[in-house]
Amino acid sequence: MFERASEERDLSYEIQLSYVQIYLDGISDLLEPENSIELREDPKEGVYVAGVRWESIGSPDDALAALRHGNENRNTAATKMNADSSRSHAVLIVQVRGGA
Repeated sequence: MFERASEERDLSYEIQLSYVQIYLDGISDLLEPENSIELREDPKEGVYVAGVRWESIGSPDDALAALRHGNENRNTAATKMNADSSRSHAVLIVQVRGGA
């Protein structure tokens, strides 16, 4: 994806990601935990997460750094099988926008 975007001559691309968790019937921003976010629906855009932080990324290393940062903010707890089990579902959202 990054290589293809960098090779494009007629358009420029911006690649961004957000990282959220669903935990106990709520949704939270893993990149900016103090953000107040919510699911919304727009007739033209569809379902989206309002108020989420979008991190601009230019390489796989940037994406992995954002994931590591977000994983530090995930809810975890001990279980019988794992001392540090995730107690939430994580959703990575990647957005690619192109323009002239």
